[in-house]
Amino acid sequence: MGKGTKFVLIDLKRLLRNMGISKDLVIRFFKNNCSPQEERELTNWLAESDENIQRALRWVESLSDEDEKLFLKLMLSSGEVWEKASESMDQDLPGDKVMAKEKPFRGYILGHMRRYAAIFIAFVVLSATLLFYYKLNYIHIATGYGEIKNIELPDGSKVVLNGNSKLHYSLLHGGFNREVWLEGEGFFDISHTTDHRKFKVFTESGKTIEVLGTEFTVLERSDISRVVLQSGSIKLSIPETEDLMMQPGDLVEISGNQLHTAQEPEKVRVDPETYSSWTTGKWKLEGTSLQELLQKVESCYGVQVTVDDKALLERRVSGSIPLTDIGSDTLLQDIADLFQLKLIRNDRELILSK
Repeated sequence: MGKGTKFVLIDLKRLLRNMGISKDLVIRFFKNNCSPQEERELTNWLAESDENIQRALRWVESLSDEDEKLFLKLMLSSGEVWEKASESMDQDLPGDKVMAKEKPFRGYILGHMRRYAAIFIAFVVLSATLLFYYKLNYIHIATGYGEIKNIELPDGSKVVLNGNSKLHYSLLHGGFNREVWLEGEGFFDISHTTDHRKFKVFTESGKTIEVLGTEFTVLERSDISRVVLQSGSIKLSIPETEDLMMQPGDLVEISGNQLHTAQEPEKVRVDPETYSSWTTGKWKLEGTSLQELLQKVESCYGVQVTVDDKALLERRVSGSIPLTDIGSDTLLQDIADLFQLKLIRNDRELILSK
């Protein structure tokens, strides 16, 4: 086979690889959603030339999400990393050409080993850069079981985070964009800004809560999703349903199978303080069932309690239970006393009985 034919084959292989590289593949690659084969192909393609990196940057520019765009651009703009990887892949070690002539197969293997080693080193450096970037620009706040934490956001808004909950937000573009993500339960007291910028809360189930200045409680657990408005107004966006406008005293709750369907939830009128009383160190109860209380205990304190008679779960009480400076043991005993039940400890099992 002639030299010219060899160059044609190399260019043809490169052309075929380029044809398989798409915008979708680039975005999926940096979101860690590629197969191992796709990762190898795209890694080789990016390391081939600055032109390929520039093409990937143009694809990133077309994204609508500004934060995602900035993040991916940072990954791709680490030109020095890719340049070093590319140089390392293209350069031969002294004696390689002679060795390749004497032992072609061995030279081929060593060349590919250097190539993939360089790619691996590039990714290690890039990953460290990205980790540092994330720590600088993304704030993550979490509470343990039974812990309540008061948080003041950069815009002056306040959040009270209940036990076993997480809140995170971004400081990209040199400031706070009034967008937060919640897992668990939080009470929000949102400050109004002079430029009337909206505040958004995103939840794991896909809900978006949009406000200007208001107070509300959000609960987002695996089995239930709830929003209760205390003051102001809210536009609640739920996937595959029409937006809901909420007024003070409105409750919107999605539970069980509704979490995975497009069924439109209904607004219910309630006393908002019943759902935010935990922020003042107590649980306010208004016809609250034992089942609801035990679910709260498990979600916020990580303690599971059973009953020896399922009918007990339907019992309801009104009143309040103090939460300040007490552990789950005292709380469980208070619940047992309130419902006139016995708390039985059987090894590691906790049981409520008549």
